[in-house]
Amino acid sequence: MVKWNEMITDQDLERILHCLDNVAVDVTALEAWEEKMERAQIIPQSEVPSDLVTMHSRFRCREDSELEKIGELSLVFPHEANIDEGRISIMAPLGLALLGARVGRRITWKCRNGRTRNLVVDSILYQPESSGDWHL
Repeated sequence: MVKWNEMITDQDLERILHCLDNVAVDVTALEAWEEKMERAQIIPQSEVPSDLVTMHSRFRCREDSELEKIGELSLVFPHEANIDEGRISIMAPLGLALLGARVGRRITWKCRNGRTRNLVVDSILYQPESSGDWHL
């Protein structure tokens, strides 16, 4: 039996694939996306667990080795991204790592400077699917 580490909604996947077709993405990022899609379980939008980070989710997180919270972040598409406001692009390495993350589980990603970092999602503050906001 396969144990899926990550889940992506069918609607998020469709929108992300459209984004990948229309945004300049380097080869390394494209390979990372292909790997993510190979290991992720694609689930219907109506079956999303409430502790899953999906597109437009808002959540609190912290560095894995720290007790101090990083703060509130949102996972968004590139045109909505603004790091100063905590809106992380799905095309950034951190955004890719956050998609499909679950509350309490550690995620690991490689920064553009080559440093590996770990993060834990502490809580979901808002998730479109749980709120019935199917259009987001």
